Amino acid sequence: MRIANKERVSARIPRESRKLLEKAAALSGATLDQSVVQASIK
Repeated sequence: MRIANKERVSARIPRESRKLLEKAAALSGATLDQSVVQASIK
């Protein structure tokens, strides 16, 4: 099995925006990072 190199994606956003995105991610059972990646794939 090959292990992929992992990179971090970061962005500075207002605290309230982050809270909203975290709530949306939680509703789908994902972390904020997972939710952002999934949205970018779609």
